[in-house]
Amino acid sequence: MAELKALHNALDGIVTSIKKLLASYNLSCIYVAAPIEYKQVLTNNLRNKSLSVFGLNDVFKMVPKSAKYRNDNYVLSLIEQEIAERVPLFISSRTSNWSFYVEYTRTIRRMRTVAVQELPGVPQDLINMFQVLK
Repeated sequence: MAELKALHNALDGIVTSIKKLLASYNLSCIYVAAPIEYKQVLTNNLRNKSLSVFGLNDVFKMVPKSAKYRNDNYVLSLIEQEIAERVPLFISSRTSNWSFYVEYTRTIRRMRTVAVQELPGVPQDLINMFQVLK
């Protein structure tokens, strides 16, 4: 997958930018809601930068009843969408309909959203690649 390789090549710059952005908002943890093929790579690299990283497995631990939905992608997406709508800062992908909906809801609530495409360290060719995948 070309987009996964491009992401891997740009990952250090992206993660560094995310860490700086979180620090500018005095935040030290992040919840990662991303397609499975990107989530593990991103999560590992964020943890390597000394950030507390959370995801669905943490939700299952904190709310054991939620584990019964482990194989229901629709419900899992709704859970992650609810989390994304409520966190202090949302980093969106402008090429994702899921992110668009979350950003729209956050805009109505006057909550801060930053597009990953706006972060320093995200190469233009990677941005263009994800726009083509839309």
